[in-house]
Amino acid sequence: MSDPTSDGDADKSIAKFSIEPSKIPCFRRSFLTGIGGGLGIGVGSFLITSNVRRSTNIGVGSYALITMGTWLYCRYTFAKEKIRQRQIKKVIQSRIAYEGTEAEIVSNIKE
Repeated sequence: MSDPTSDGDADKSIAKFSIEPSKIPCFRRSFLTGIGGGLGIGVGSFLITSNVRRSTNIGVGSYALITMGTWLYCRYTFAKEKIRQRQIKKVIQSRIAYEGTEAEIVSNIKE
């Protein structure tokens, strides 16, 4: 018989309370864009000013701004897409409900 306190149950309970970044929409794209942008701007700033501390601050600040900007834009488009999908789903369900009924025949004649 299996013991209810086996390792399999512990893994499930831990997974319930942890946040997996791979499950969060837009996570990977926004962080990779922020890292690349921050690194590029930081190096560019260093090449122009030759001031390490200022370039580091500019790089970290640009990383934060680029990451947040990309995250917000991606989440906004993701939310718009979800709303549109719900609307389309509702229309398809109503179309299926009226399929083969008198209401569908009348609407086809009007078109």
